[in-house]
Amino acid sequence: MDNKYDKSGFEKFVQKNYRIIKNARASISSWGIISLNKAAIQEFLKTGQKYCNLFFDEKRRRIGIQPISEPEKDSFKISLNEAGNYAVITANSFLRFYGILPKEDAFIYEAIWDEDVGMIIIDAGKNWIRKKYDKNLLGKPVKKTVF
Repeated sequence: MDNKYDKSGFEKFVQKNYRIIKNARASISSWGIISLNKAAIQEFLKTGQKYCNLFFDEKRRRIGIQPISEPEKDSFKISLNEAGNYAVITANSFLRFYGILPKEDAFIYEAIWDEDVGMIIIDAGKNWIRKKYDKNLLGKPVKKTVF
């Protein structure tokens, strides 16, 4: 059955099975939030690490997230949702200070662990994996965001 209704202009929503992302990912939103997916949480965060220090490598445009167990001066809280599917770090001041807050949209990057520095690394200087939202609510393409 076709999901288009000829006369009304409406389109029927057809549910799809979405794939589970198995690779560690981080997204940075225009709201100043850094999010980690479930794979990143399981791979990089140890039990009790509810805070982090944030670092920025200006030359290579890389963000470093150093998970810690106790809050420190200038540390940020890592908030996990109840199911443990994602974690968020409200980092608006950090992202604005270094000029890496997206003007619109959200971008998804690979997240890796750098054993030498003991941090999660997000390479904001590389191309993003994909934009979180490719179209707005009206189905029109969203403009490319520039940092």
